[in-house]
Amino acid sequence: MALSKSARLYLKISDSLSEEDVRNLRALVVHDRILGKSRVERATPLEIFNMLDDNMAIGEGNLGFLEQLLRSLGKGKLADEVRHLEQEQKKEGTSQSNGAETKKSVQSTDDQDTQISLNRLHVELNTLAVKPDKDHQDWDRMLDLYCQIGDLYRTKLHLLQSALKYYQKMLECSQALSKDTKEAEAYNRIGLTYEILGLHKEASTNHERALGILKAKGRETEVCAAYKTLASSLALSGQVSDAKTHYESALAAAMEARNKTEQLDINSKLGDLHREQLDEPRESHWYYTEMLALAKDLGREDLEGHAYNRLGLACGDMQDNKSALKWHRKDLTMSLDAGDKTAQIAAHTNVGNAYRLLGKHDKATSHFNSALQLAQQTGDLHGQMDVYMKMGEMHREQLHFPHTALQHYEQYLSLARQLMDRQQEGLAYNRLGLTHHEMGEYEEALKWYERALKMQEDDGDKAAQIVQHTNMGDTCRLLGQLDRARSHYQSAMAVAMETDNK
Repeated sequence: MALSKSARLYLKISDSLSEEDVRNLRALVVHDRILGKSRVERATPLEIFNMLDDNMAIGEGNLGFLEQLLRSLGKGKLADEVRHLEQEQKKEGTSQSNGAETKKSVQSTDDQDTQISLNRLHVELNTLAVKPDKDHQDWDRMLDLYCQIGDLYRTKLHLLQSALKYYQKMLECSQALSKDTKEAEAYNRIGLTYEILGLHKEASTNHERALGILKAKGRETEVCAAYKTLASSLALSGQVSDAKTHYESALAAAMEARNKTEQLDINSKLGDLHREQLDEPRESHWYYTEMLALAKDLGREDLEGHAYNRLGLACGDMQDNKSALKWHRKDLTMSLDAGDKTAQIAAHTNVGNAYRLLGKHDKATSHFNSALQLAQQTGDLHGQMDVYMKMGEMHREQLHFPHTALQHYEQYLSLARQLMDRQQEGLAYNRLGLTHHEMGEYEEALKWYERALKMQEDDGDKAAQIVQHTNMGDTCRLLGQLDRARSHYQSAMAVAMETDNK
C-alpha cells in the first residue's frame, strides 16, 4: 500500500531536521502547551507529528499549525509545501468524505465547536462595540473578549495573524484603561505568537515589555514567570547566555518570594541549560543538587527521582563514574518503588552504563538485560535502542568482542531506522564503521563512514563531519590510498578552521 501524501511529506520533513531543529521542535510544542514535556522528551519528529494528529492539532486539510512550526524553525520551503498540501486537501474535500474515519469526525466536531464559540464571542464583542455609552464593565468585558478570541485563533485554529490582531486590540484596550497587568498579559501573548512564527527578536521584545511592567508593579509571582518565559524564548533562539541570565533572575525572584516550587523548576532548567547547551556539567551538578534538596523538602518524590537521574548524568559527563552509579542506583530504587516501568528502563540502562565504565561487566550486563526485557515487554522502542547501543559499546570498547558488538549495533541501527531517528541512525553508521575498522575490514568500514558523513553533511553537523573525515582519512591510509586519505584530512582541517574548532 502506497504512503499518503501527508505521510510522505512528514517523512521528508523528518529527514530535513537537524538535531538542533528537533530539540527546538520539542520545545515549541511544549512551550505552546500543545503537548506535554514527558511525551515529547524522547520523541522523533514523526512521533511528534502523529501526536499532533491524535491531538487534532493537525490533520488532513488542517496543517496550519505544522506550517507555523516549520516557519519558526526557519524551514520556509518545507512550510510552503505544507501549505500547498493543505490547500490541495481542502479542494479535494477529504475531510468531508462519507467514508471519513471516526477521528476525522471528532476533529470536525471539535472545529465546529470552536467556530461556534468564536462566533458567539464575536457577536458579543460587536454588540458592545456599537453600544453608545459604555461603562467600565463593558470595557472590561471587551478586554476579556479580545483575549479569548485571540487565544482561540492561536491555540485552536492556529491562525496566528488573526490572533495577533486581537492581542493587539487587547493591548490597546488595556493601555487605554490603564490596566497594567492586562497590558503585560497582552505583551506576553503577542510574544508567544511571534515565537511560533519564528520571529524571535519580536517575541523577546514583547516578553521584555511584559517583564518591565510586572517589575514596576511589584508582582513577584508574575515577575518570576515572566523571567522564565523570556529565558525560554531566548534559549529557543540560541541566545543561551542571555537565557541563563534571565533564568538566574527568575531564580532570585522565586527565592525572594520564598516560592520553593518555582525554585525547584528553575534549578532544573538551569541545570539542563548548563549540561545540554553550555557543556558545563559541574555547574549543572550544583543546580541539580539544589533541585534535589527542594524536591525532598516539598515531598515531591517524582521530582526527587528526576534529580537523581540528572545528577547521575552530570557526574557521567564529568567522568566521575562512581558518583554517577550512586545517583543512578538511587533513581532506580525510586522508580521501582513507584512502579514506573519507563523510568526503570532508563535507570537500569544508566546503572548498567556506569558499571560498564567502571569495568564491572557482569553487573553491567545484568542491568542492560533487565532494561531490555522491560523495554520489550512495554514496547518501548527508544529504550531498546538505547540498550543495544550501550551493549555494543561494552563489547567493542571494554570486552573487545567486535563480532558481538556488530550484532548489537545492527539492532541499534534497525530501531533507529524504524523510529526515523536520523541522529541515532548516523551514530549507528559511525559505530559500525569503527567496529569494522577494528576488525581490519577497512573497505567495509569506509562504506559505513560514508553513510554517516552524508547524513552529517545533510544535517550541517560540522563537529561530527570533522571526526568522520578524520576516521575516513585513517582508514584510507591503512588501505594505502594516500591521495584519498590526504583529501579527507584536508577536508577535516577545512571544516575545523571554518568553525574555529581547535
